[in-house]
Order: sequence, then C-alpha cells, then structure tokens
Amino acid sequence: MTKKEIKDHLHGDSLLNQGNMEVFNKIYELIDEMVNSRVRFERKAFAIDDQETITKIEINAAKYYYVKIINIVNLTIDGWKV
Repeated sequence: MTKKEIKDHLHGDSLLNQGNMEVFNKIYELIDEMVNSRVRFERKAFAIDDQETITKIEINAAKYYYVKIINIVNLTIDGWKV
C-alpha cells in the first residue's frame, strides 16, 4: 500500500484567502497553549526548576505537538468531503 502525500494546506498560498490567516494564528495559539500546559505538567511532576532543562522540554514539546497537530489538520483538510 502506497502512502499518499498530504499537501501542507496551512503553510501555502491559501493563507492569502480571506480569514485563513486568523484560523492559522488560532491553530498556533492553541498548540502553544498545549505545549505550555505540557511543560508546566512536566516541571511540576518532576520538580524541574533549572532553566536549561525547562528550555529543552519546551523545544521538544513544541516540535512534537506542532508537527503532529499540523499533520492532523492537513490530513483532515486533504481528505474532508462536503
């Protein structure tokens, strides 16, 4: 079974369409909230207070959540039928 290439709808020309930039920004705000929540959770759960470790956790969480959620959004847009 061949894996279908999913178009990146969120980072393309469609950002020029009216209202799309607002949706794009809201998606990024929501992802950022998730990342911040995850970092707070890990800091509290593991009693982490040194800034170097906190920064590493922030970077890793951001990479994970942004990639996964943007892929989910693009997959949804790509496959959605109306």
